[in-house]
Amino acid sequence: MKGYFADVFAGLAPVGCRLLLQGGNVHIWELGLGPQGDIVNRQNLRRLIFDIRAGRVLGVMLQPPCDTMSAIRNIDRRGPLRSQSHPWGAPWVASDPKMLPKVKAGNACARAAAMIAKACISASVPFVVENPRASWLWKLPCWASVVSHPSTTMCCCDQCMFGAPWRKRTGLLCFGVDAENLLKLDVRCSGTRGVCSKTGREHILLIGTDGSGVCWTRRAQSYPLRLATAIANCLMEGPRAKLLARSTKLYSGAR
Repeated sequence: MKGYFADVFAGLAPVGCRLLLQGGNVHIWELGLGPQGDIVNRQNLRRLIFDIRAGRVLGVMLQPPCDTMSAIRNIDRRGPLRSQSHPWGAPWVASDPKMLPKVKAGNACARAAAMIAKACISASVPFVVENPRASWLWKLPCWASVVSHPSTTMCCCDQCMFGAPWRKRTGLLCFGVDAENLLKLDVRCSGTRGVCSKTGREHILLIGTDGSGVCWTRRAQSYPLRLATAIANCLMEGPRAKLLARSTKLYSGAR
């Protein structure tokens, strides 16, 4: 095997699966796979960064958890969860036994993802980072040099333009992606009054639950197929992907 794609904080791995179907070798890091899938673990993180620097990684998809990064989290009677003066978490978080571990976990994931992105830039390995466009992730100190780097591009897409019934404005920070593919990601809905410009239907609001009692926000965690395919194409067509050894094996983070 000449190289592999890394799908980090993969969740259901929609992008990793599309890369696999296109003939790529894919290593997945996701906590649900057990300790070996936890990229915050120092050993796992060091291994991936070593592979990036050694030229073994063809492209990286990063989807850091946004649970505590969302702007909606700032609607709290105690004050905003994150702010310009307290980007890592408000002072009141320290006295909240339920929120503190969530914020700490979110911060740890954000730091690990930033380290991976910086390693990719140094090694000229293409990557795409996904989070809500208004996410606090983009404003964290550890991400400042990545977001402002002259070779990274922030694309903004509305998921309804890729087949989702909700708008869900999403930020996609890209590195090593050609201009043609960037244009395919940077697509926004021009509809007004909650109506989608692509379908003419009203957007589903990600508030409350659906008919099955499942939170709409949870329903919207998975990408629409067209968006996952578009992101996979960006990584597959990157300059280092020319070295890809054709394979149909799906790997977890462990070897």
